[in-house]
Amino acid sequence: MPILDITEYQELASAGTGHRIMAGQEPSIRQQQVSVGATSAQSLVFADATRFVRIHSDVACRVAVGVNPTASSSSMRIVGGGTEYLGVMPGLKIAVIATT
Repeated sequence: MPILDITEYQELASAGTGHRIMAGQEPSIRQQQVSVGATSAQSLVFADATRFVRIHSDVACRVAVGVNPTASSSSMRIVGGGTEYLGVMPGLKIAVIATT
């Protein structure tokens, strides 16, 4: 079954010159996986320290972020094999649904 990988981070990494780069500062806070299917499925609630997430999907999908999100055909599209970084707040979740 296709998977949406979610990695939670407290902050972005530094290039050593004080400049932030689009990579999470390891170690991550938590990693989770949500199955991508024909109906919207939610992640666990983000940890209290989570400020950024890295999401990666095996397949094309749509994602929504919120307190009780439902992903739909009008939600943000993630290309199959694509990776995105999103700024989020603790207590939120990601919902995912398959798309074409």
